[in-house]
Amino acid sequence: MNKPTLNIIPLIDVMLVIIIITLSVQSFVKYKAIDVSPPISKSEIKANTDANVLIINKLGELKYNENTILLDELINLLNKNEKLNIICDEETFFKDFIKVIQILKDNNINNYSIITRLEK
Repeated sequence: MNKPTLNIIPLIDVMLVIIIITLSVQSFVKYKAIDVSPPISKSEIKANTDANVLIINKLGELKYNENTILLDELINLLNKNEKLNIICDEETFFKDFIKVIQILKDNNINNYSIITRLEK
């Protein structure tokens, strides 16, 4: 009589599928999604003129109420109860804008507006 054998090939296949699914899902969890709805520049919406102003120029430099600051200094200057207007140069790299938004999100500051030009 033949001795029974254990076939582990299906077990290896199942484990490989589980590893692939785990690694692919883990890459989505690693990066936080930022909910940004770009403003519609065709309609005119008045910005709050009493709000603080943060300007990001095309070189990635930050100006907060006319004072040049570093990215690390930004959170110390912000107050959760005050409104903030963010103005970006049209040539600003998206990564510089995302860094600022991520700092705001991490510190639960949601009272900001993104200012654009009115399309003519």
